[in-house]
Amino acid sequence: MGIPIVFIHRGYSDYMEYSLRQARAVIPDGTEIFLLGDKENDRFDFVNHVDMTSYKGIADEFLGIYKHCSTNSYDYESFCIIRWLYLLRMMQERDIDRCLAIDTDILLFAYPDNMLRLFDEGKYEIGAMYYNQDCYSLAGSVITRKWLAGFVDFCCRVYRDEELLSAVKGKHFPVSDMTLADEFIKRYATRTMNLLSLWDGESMDSGINYSSQEYENEYKLSLFNQKAVVWKDGCPFCFNMRERRSVKMVLLHYQGFAKYRMAHDYRGPTFRGKLRLDCKFFFANIAAWLYGQLISPVRFRVKKFFLAPKGAK
Repeated sequence: MGIPIVFIHRGYSDYMEYSLRQARAVIPDGTEIFLLGDKENDRFDFVNHVDMTSYKGIADEFLGIYKHCSTNSYDYESFCIIRWLYLLRMMQERDIDRCLAIDTDILLFAYPDNMLRLFDEGKYEIGAMYYNQDCYSLAGSVITRKWLAGFVDFCCRVYRDEELLSAVKGKHFPVSDMTLADEFIKRYATRTMNLLSLWDGESMDSGINYSSQEYENEYKLSLFNQKAVVWKDGCPFCFNMRERRSVKMVLLHYQGFAKYRMAHDYRGPTFRGKLRLDCKFFFANIAAWLYGQLISPVRFRVKKFFLAPKGAK
């Protein structure tokens, strides 16, 4: 029995069919999966669904102090922070000491025993992705309740204290839950495990679209400009050019259009409607690749041309 796995999601997205089932297929017997969601995604009978709307009072209280400092929408960015307040309340109510919190666009292929063992020994209080030796991300994270309580308190203090908010904005803009986590970890020097490091030959993927992980240009890319993946016993292995060896990825992160690759990489059990969904994702993945190769570069050049200073065109 392992520590609980927690997904947090508003509404229903069809790629959740893959991520939740994939996690269920690989975690140890007796390990709980929580979906902190709403009535729209209360449709998976193999997870413990927790209705986040029951915590509405927490959201209302935070929105009373929140100041929008992001290029993303108000609703999106504020929820990204509020979700951590929800998670803390859920962990407190259920007496959960720590959990593995992963985004719903992540496929979990192996339970990270090698990493979690060090938490059992008390060496770390947070496991986060330290990308390119620059910034921390909680897209896939091992979170202790004690650390999360401190992080939530810090987020609230930032928005109550204009001077503190200005200091954070001066270092991080836009201000998001990820930049707040990065600031909190660095400011208070918490005992942090970098989940992008190699732990007995295993690691976590910060984004399948990127070669950089813990270090710049660390992993080999395929012809499709995504990490080159070799499958062994149902697990993905990626070639680390710095170490000159293949590394087992316990999870892969499918950001943006890469979500449409999730159907291809899914290794879990079949389910009702899977064939239809597989076909949808197959053609969408091709369309996304064509967009990335043909249309997006042209849009970038056109935008760069029109926004270039006079005399630089």
